[in-house]
Amino acid sequence: MLTPSGIVTLLTDFGTEDAYVAAMKGAILTANPRANIVDVSHAVSAFAIAQAAYLLDSAWHSFPAGTVHLVVVDPGVGGIRRGLAFLSGDHYYVGPDNGVFSFIGEPPSRAVELAAGGHASATFHGRDVFGPAAGRVSGGTPLKELGRISNHALVRLPEIAAVKVGEAWQTLVLHCDHFGNVVTNLPPRTVKSLRAVNGTRLRPVRTYEEGEPNELLALLGSSGRVEFAVREAQLHSAGRLAAEFAHQIKNPLAIINNAAFSLQRALKKDKNSASEQIQIIQEEVERSDLIVTQIMGYAQLNEGRVEKLNVIEELDRAVTQVLPSAAGYKIQVHRDYDSEFPPLLMQRRHLSDVLVNLLQNAREA
Repeated sequence: MLTPSGIVTLLTDFGTEDAYVAAMKGAILTANPRANIVDVSHAVSAFAIAQAAYLLDSAWHSFPAGTVHLVVVDPGVGGIRRGLAFLSGDHYYVGPDNGVFSFIGEPPSRAVELAAGGHASATFHGRDVFGPAAGRVSGGTPLKELGRISNHALVRLPEIAAVKVGEAWQTLVLHCDHFGNVVTNLPPRTVKSLRAVNGTRLRPVRTYEEGEPNELLALLGSSGRVEFAVREAQLHSAGRLAAEFAHQIKNPLAIINNAAFSLQRALKKDKNSASEQIQIIQEEVERSDLIVTQIMGYAQLNEGRVEKLNVIEELDRAVTQVLPSAAGYKIQVHRDYDSEFPPLLMQRRHLSDVLVNLLQNAREA
């Protein structure tokens, strides 16, 4: 049996504002008071499984054999996803089997499924299931004593690999680092052939120093992955601006498309020329929506002003946008509101986006 090193690495999306990280460390130390806990990061974006998988893959190689790597980015906590403790190569891993181990190349040689006992909170398996398991493994407890043997293959995220589309690549942004570099899942072999990203020209280089000020670059980062960068600038700042633009324009585009569809129905019988023009409008709106969706892949939403909102008024506005009376949809909207519904403290655009998206999904279903 591989002798544990006593080191436990910890990677979560818990942030540092709450007591969650401390509670997990307490659970580890209760199981093994001699454990040496190393924080990888607690700044993973909430529920960002692919980002967690990348950060784990970037860190585990640097630790000695026998290290226990504990990952808790667990949007399905309390659900049907499995909890695992396993040995791969000469390292141990503990966490939810939801894709956070997607970049672990070597299949587990030993694995056990961790059951949540009656004492475990349905919403905090990090403290009540994974933390104690990691502590016990780091102290020398054999895996077989933690749960029943599992022979299932690890869950891999389906989008974890970039996809070739014609001469282009459809890629995923895995992470934006502290310096603003955008880390992707593009195959390393592609870096020398890259010439543009979403229509913006870039230049492949070997080091950041080779770039001109404000020039968009592509290079292999220290993790061995293809990164986009602007020399001595923070690309993610531009990404946040792009996201602000994207979120503001995406829903109006859908509303314009809906209005064009309504007009087309009204003019369909005897206005062929107008119908053709409306068809062009719809096609351009759909094309613009695709561009916006691609831009959103580079960025995180820039936070706006929080205010007290009347939810009923916002819902009525969303219904009018998504289901205009002139559209001719064979859909009846029944309103049953609680007159005492309290105001909601949040950003108006966020609430509008949520309501419009929900209604659009319901309409299309």
